[in-house]
Amino acid sequence: MSTGFLQFCGTPFLSPHEEELNISLVSNITERDPGLMFTGCFQNTMLVWAPCAYLIAVSPFYFWHLVMCKNDVISLNWINLTKLTAGVALMLLCSVTMFQRVHVHHAIGTLYPAVLLAPALNFIATTLATVLIEFGRRRGIRVAGVLFTYWLIQTVAGSLTLYTVIQMFKKEGTGSYDVAQSSLFLLLVFTELIFSCLVDSTPYSSLYIQNQQKQLKIFYLQRNSPERSASFLSVITFWWFTSLIILGYKKPLERSDLWSLSAEDTSEYVSLRFEKYWKKEIEKINRRKNILISESESKSSEVDIPLRCTEGNVKPKDGSERVKKSLKPSLIIALSKAFGLTFLFGSFLKFVHDVLIFVSPMLLRELIAFASDKSQPLWKGYYYTVLLLVVALIQSLILNQYFHICFLTGMRLRTSVIAAVYRKSLKLSNAARRVSTVGEIVNLMSVDAQRFTELTTYLNLLWSGPFQICVALYFLWLMLGPSVLAGVAVMLILLPINGVIAKKNRTLQVADMGKVPIRDEVLIFFLQLWPHILHISGIAGDKGAYFATTDSLSIWALESSNMVLQASEVLWVVSGQQMVYKDNRIKLLSEILNGIKVLKLYAWEESFEKMILDIRKKELHVMRKAALLNAASSFAWACAPFLVSLVTFAAYVLSSPEHVLDAQKAFVSLSLFNILRFPLAMFPSMIGTIVQVSVSVERLRTFLLHEELDPDTIQRVNTGNYSLSIIDGSFTWNMSDKKPTLQDINISVQEGQLVAVVGVVGSGKSSLLSAFLGEMEKLHGKGSIAYTAQEAWIQNASLRDNIVFGQPFNEQAYEDVLEACGLTSDLDVLPGGDMTEIGEKGINLSGGQKQRVSLGRAVYQDANIYLMDDPLSAVDSHVGKHIFDRVIGPKGLLADKTRILVTHGISFLPQVDNILVVVDGRISEHGTYKDLLMKGGAFADFLKVYLAELEESDGEEDDEDIALREEILSHLSTSTKAVSTLSDSKEGITGPHQNTSKSMSSTANSPFVRHRRTATHSLSNNDTPDSSNKPSHDESDEETEREKSIANGKPTYDHQKLIKTEQSAKGQVKLSLFFLYLRSMKVPVCVAMFLLYALQSAIDLVTSFWLSAWSNDQLVNGTVDTALRDLRLGVFGSLGMLQALIILGASFALAFGAVFASSHLHNSLLHNILRLPMTFFDVTPSGRIVNRFSKDIDTIDTIISDVLESWMDCLLRVGETLIIISYSTPIFIAVIIPIGIFYFIIQRFYVAVSRQLKRLESVVRSPIYSHFGETIQGTSTIRAFQRQVDFIQTSDHAVDGHQEYYYPSIVSNRWLAVRLELVSNLIVLFASLFSVIGRDHLTPGIVGLSVTYAMRITLNLNWVVRMTSELETNIVSIERVKEYTNAPTEAAWEIPEKRPPNDWPQNGEIKFTDYSTRYREGLDLVLKGISCHIHPEEKIGIVGRTGAGKSSLTMALFRIIEATSGEISIDGLNISDIGLHDVRTKITIIPQDPVLFSGSLRMNLDPFNHHTDDELWIALEHAHLKSFVLSQAEQLEYACAEGGENLSLGQRQLVCLARALLRKTKVLILDEATAAVDLETDDLIQHTVRTEFKDCTVMTIAHRINTIMDYDRVMVLDAGKIAEIDSPQMLLADRSSIFYGLAKDAGLVDE
Repeated sequence: MSTGFLQFCGTPFLSPHEEELNISLVSNITERDPGLMFTGCFQNTMLVWAPCAYLIAVSPFYFWHLVMCKNDVISLNWINLTKLTAGVALMLLCSVTMFQRVHVHHAIGTLYPAVLLAPALNFIATTLATVLIEFGRRRGIRVAGVLFTYWLIQTVAGSLTLYTVIQMFKKEGTGSYDVAQSSLFLLLVFTELIFSCLVDSTPYSSLYIQNQQKQLKIFYLQRNSPERSASFLSVITFWWFTSLIILGYKKPLERSDLWSLSAEDTSEYVSLRFEKYWKKEIEKINRRKNILISESESKSSEVDIPLRCTEGNVKPKDGSERVKKSLKPSLIIALSKAFGLTFLFGSFLKFVHDVLIFVSPMLLRELIAFASDKSQPLWKGYYYTVLLLVVALIQSLILNQYFHICFLTGMRLRTSVIAAVYRKSLKLSNAARRVSTVGEIVNLMSVDAQRFTELTTYLNLLWSGPFQICVALYFLWLMLGPSVLAGVAVMLILLPINGVIAKKNRTLQVADMGKVPIRDEVLIFFLQLWPHILHISGIAGDKGAYFATTDSLSIWALESSNMVLQASEVLWVVSGQQMVYKDNRIKLLSEILNGIKVLKLYAWEESFEKMILDIRKKELHVMRKAALLNAASSFAWACAPFLVSLVTFAAYVLSSPEHVLDAQKAFVSLSLFNILRFPLAMFPSMIGTIVQVSVSVERLRTFLLHEELDPDTIQRVNTGNYSLSIIDGSFTWNMSDKKPTLQDINISVQEGQLVAVVGVVGSGKSSLLSAFLGEMEKLHGKGSIAYTAQEAWIQNASLRDNIVFGQPFNEQAYEDVLEACGLTSDLDVLPGGDMTEIGEKGINLSGGQKQRVSLGRAVYQDANIYLMDDPLSAVDSHVGKHIFDRVIGPKGLLADKTRILVTHGISFLPQVDNILVVVDGRISEHGTYKDLLMKGGAFADFLKVYLAELEESDGEEDDEDIALREEILSHLSTSTKAVSTLSDSKEGITGPHQNTSKSMSSTANSPFVRHRRTATHSLSNNDTPDSSNKPSHDESDEETEREKSIANGKPTYDHQKLIKTEQSAKGQVKLSLFFLYLRSMKVPVCVAMFLLYALQSAIDLVTSFWLSAWSNDQLVNGTVDTALRDLRLGVFGSLGMLQALIILGASFALAFGAVFASSHLHNSLLHNILRLPMTFFDVTPSGRIVNRFSKDIDTIDTIISDVLESWMDCLLRVGETLIIISYSTPIFIAVIIPIGIFYFIIQRFYVAVSRQLKRLESVVRSPIYSHFGETIQGTSTIRAFQRQVDFIQTSDHAVDGHQEYYYPSIVSNRWLAVRLELVSNLIVLFASLFSVIGRDHLTPGIVGLSVTYAMRITLNLNWVVRMTSELETNIVSIERVKEYTNAPTEAAWEIPEKRPPNDWPQNGEIKFTDYSTRYREGLDLVLKGISCHIHPEEKIGIVGRTGAGKSSLTMALFRIIEATSGEISIDGLNISDIGLHDVRTKITIIPQDPVLFSGSLRMNLDPFNHHTDDELWIALEHAHLKSFVLSQAEQLEYACAEGGENLSLGQRQLVCLARALLRKTKVLILDEATAAVDLETDDLIQHTVRTEFKDCTVMTIAHRINTIMDYDRVMVLDAGKIAEIDSPQMLLADRSSIFYGLAKDAGLVDE
């Protein structure tokens, strides 16, 4: 090789003298010429080739980056002109140098290739660099990291060249041109380097920038991040972030302090990118399917793409199952294509870092050799010290850029997952909605999405870990020879192939067969391999004692491997089980929060608390199993580095008497083992994370492949004169249903027509509207629709926003809508008028107000087609006429629109253009009102029901009703199917209901029906004829009264915001939170854990000193003292074994403690949440509460314990390192103080900012889930109004708002890491420096020990602060949980010493004595001095205008609100003196909104299992549900869907009636129980109440005055006081009474 270089260069490569060739790049030039110099060959090759090779290698990638860049050109300025000028000057200089060398060497007759090639290469490289500078300017590149790196390498190379040339000039006195040329070259290169550190000016405005600004306008913030204008040095050191760190230290950060996201990080950009590749992946699978279909002889149904893996224990008979699995779209591939390029660049940085980490052990070897050889010059020690520092700094910068890229990629992955899940939820079919619950989807957006963020930091370990292990073993082989194979064997045992484990884990999901054989095969294989490895190592049979030692080690290692295999096998299944339980828990919690008022009224909290705790118990059981398995796995991997070093050292020293473990071998090997420690320690975390992500990937893939609504079900096209048509249509809610819900549908509706749809309950009317909206599955037929706008649903927004609903604001149209829908008067009682914020689900609006707001929204849209599902069913006839006339009818606002109106009443049918009669899912007949009257048929059957309702009514009829009834009877008498008696028609009420009860279930299976019917049945509920001048009289007033009381004195709306912005704590996390967590872990467990970790650290310290002493052992007469060697080895192994056992005990203690803490904190939170007053839920969005139970509890479950373990481990290791270095070189103690001060300052700055960012991030996460929950409830409305894009933008806005906190959080970690690793590198520098200075009195073993531990401190020191901050920031979850755990609760559920008798109340006598109350402290009274006496078995009707206090009176009876003064007594017992449940269980209520929970019908009727089956059946019979339940296969175990979606509204209200019949106390409250149901269900409920509760005291808040006309007394409330109370007859006799006015408004009395 030396001869080749002589021929190529003319001089040797490494030494200035041929006779001095050695392995070192640095040569000591004799005592006459001390110093280091580089040969001419080295200058003309390595110092030239290295920078040129770098630039040529990276330029294609950088050129591609420039081509892809869309920025505009940067104008010429002094920065880029200077760079271009210097580049041209370098080109000229290289040219001159090349010609000069040709001339000189031609003169002397010898021209070596290397001499001419060097300036030529420099010319090519500088030309390329100059071209890239100009091209970058034209592409708008302000900072070029590639060129900065090139100029940096050239500067270093040029400096070394200039130094050598100057030394030669001093020595020989010749070469002045070379000195001048090298100096000028270095000056120009250094100029390029300096100007590469500067940031060029901003590019001209471009389309790209404009588009970016358009995207940024939806952000909360408009502040551009300084990262975009930072220099390269600022970027790689994260200096641009320092301003925010300082600001956050000075004051708590606020949103205005943060910067907006870059365009490529926004949800809109990220989601579009992912969606693009996901669609391509699905298309690819579809193409494969088509090819398979064309090639297969089997039926096409056998090769459809399966949405799920086939599960079960049946083994496929052929390869069809594998083919099916291959036809699944890959979520991983789509994500990789979307975001993989950035991640690959991070992988490249990781590779460079992994290469550099092996430079330090080699330098350590040279440093120990320097300490051993006292004759070496001192400058070599300094040289090695500086190299150690430089290498460490480069490693630090590269590693932190790698982590930044990983976390950035993870953030984009999470954003894309959340966006994809949200967008998919807007498209789900109704069948898919039943499969994927709200709880599961929330977990997909929170827990599963977060796991993708965690994956990115572990994924590169798949190749990086093996790479580091292989390279480390290679160097160990060079150090220790074949003996290292013994260590390899241990690693092979402890590191089973990841693919085998993953495959086995997935197999375990299908079958449990083969688990033991596969594991045993692995173990048997290694047992057979072990002796062969020992034989190859050259030690087999040498030492019996050694075999005893190694055999025990091998057995222990094999047992550890067995344990790890078992842990890995179960881990995937465990993760899947845990997510299932988590989904079920969040689902049930969401239902509880949605129905919390009903739970409190029924006093069912304990039952549902037990349900959640049962699920949580199973979840904790799985978590405990996973924690123990992880502890066992971590124990095995933590022992791996020690086992490898022990077995390797043992094999080395025992294999030959000549093998001596000196300091160089011991500590270089130990540093390599420390490198091995990281991949081995991270391996269990990597497996766990990848397993968890695999579960999440499967869940996400399954969800994204769920069935979607077919957009072609309806076609929005121009159909001529027809606005809407269906031809030969059949529709179903679920494709699996055998019988279609609707069939043979043929409809053509002309533009501007008013069409009524009539039919008995359950006939399919609502389903028909759903079919028009595209909410049902189309089996066949075709249809078209121009536009749909329907459905009532209230957003958490202002009243105006709810009505305008994304349309441009038109004040005149808006005012017209308010007046027509009777909302003008309501604005007077709302605190902020039409800008009043409406709470979640319209919590602060009454039922009638919500309906009118919903109708107003539909009217304001100014659509072409209006679909209305029975909006007038719950109002009296006069109010119905008013709404019909002002909005729906021929003279209403919608007169020129196409209207489809479902109705049960016929008082306005003569005014409609066409009538459709629906019977059993078919349109039996259609025509005008008169035509159908003449036909008889199904329309006549419908009229029977109507006439029966008229006769049932006890109120007076107006002239129009009488005339209409006479007309109907006249037509029916001439019909062949006329009704003979009115009693016959009464039977028609029950007959059709019972006969079609099964149909009711099938036609109401859609969530669309649920939302529409509950919200739009009373769109105009309770409006008066002159609703623009006075408020409605019969609406539920509970929340309106609250807002009215708030509005005392008409404060400005800004102070009346109902849903307050979630606040986050500020300042340092309280120490009490840490103690709370430790107490939750149980004190004995905590003490044991801390003691074990401290003991383990102490033993590790002793082991290190023992190894140092071993390496310093001297040979005795040139031979090894075998007795001392065996003692050293035995003690070393024993200490390691003891340390491993202690780690195992500490891990188990931590695992148990973490489960204890999770259980205690969750149960305490749940216990308190269910005991909070209703006012808390009124002003707290459910998303905030769900966030506590999902993300915060998940943090407590899975993160805090791991962070605590890492924090203790790293803190103890830092302490070990400082002790060892200080012991080795006491002068180091003087350096610790300034380094410690700097370390403390950095730590405090960082922790203050990181903690606040974490708190704020937790706060801004809640709107994501709140908005999603709101979207799920109104999905059908959103689709009907075609507002998907608006809601997607709102969701993206919420996600971006969260990311604006998350991104600074991850950058702050990198900012910290760079600075802390600088501290660590300074420790390495001083440890090495002091070792060099004190080498005369330090042994090589001490030097090796000191520097080895100093090199190890880099990671530990960084992680101490990181884990301290992580601990503080994650403790915020405990802070948030504690906030709700300690929130003030309502009164005690039970007071043992004041329990009422079991038969209380016996009579049902109720007395109000000067009773007053308010909803919250500081608000006005809503009931004022109420005093009345309600006698036993008396029937009391309660009426009053909006805000009168009707619902407040019932809430007071149930103590939902507590007394301010006065009292309520029942049978002489003051209800305030007894427990809440003792009150609520003794009073029965039938609420207005029927709430059902997912579970069996039995559970919904009797969650405590207090009643027998016979009692349940009797209650169902009296509630008119028995026939329906009997028709179901499961009967009492019939599964009710979430929210009772698979039951119609009427059926759900009848279930509430059955609940009341089961309880049947002496007091019954009806809180507008029939306000939102049709007349038929109303009749059933009223009939049952009159018969089954005749011996009870009944209080009814009436929405129809005629339903209480036969009551004993009527209570009229006005402004929170009893204005009137007397019999209906007496009140009607007084024309000046309020009740008379209400009756007159309702049309029950004549003028």
